[in-house]
Amino acid sequence: MGCLVGAMTGTASLLAWIDPSSSPPPLTLSQDELAALARSLVFDDVPLRLSQWSKVEIVEGSSLQSAGVLLTADADRSECHFYIDDEGRPSRASRWDRQLAPSNALHTIRIEIAADESQPFPSPAQQDTVGALLDALKDAVSIEHPR
Repeated sequence: MGCLVGAMTGTASLLAWIDPSSSPPPLTLSQDELAALARSLVFDDVPLRLSQWSKVEIVEGSSLQSAGVLLTADADRSECHFYIDDEGRPSRASRWDRQLAPSNALHTIRIEIAADESQPFPSPAQQDTVGALLDALKDAVSIEHPR
């Protein structure tokens, strides 16, 4: 199931990157699908260093409405591990793949949420995604509740 979700997410990202003029459809995943996607982002193809992580930090970030390659580059520059866009769609940054902590917050997993001035922050979809990611992370590592 996780591979299917990952393949579908990867295909959608590739298509959005090829034709960035079309905006992706709004997130319409059920809670079970969102939980499966979050688990896939946390666990799939990642050699976890369990003893490295002890906290989760949720930060507000800028809205990244650009091609897929630029989105990933911007997420990595902010030193986050996971990014949640304006629509509540989660993605994993390469820092999580490499298990690298932010330079200013050792032992901290950073989740960045896009802030859009035209909607309340965080949106209900973003809140649901954060909850799913936190549940998956709690299954992976012993962490404190985020600030």
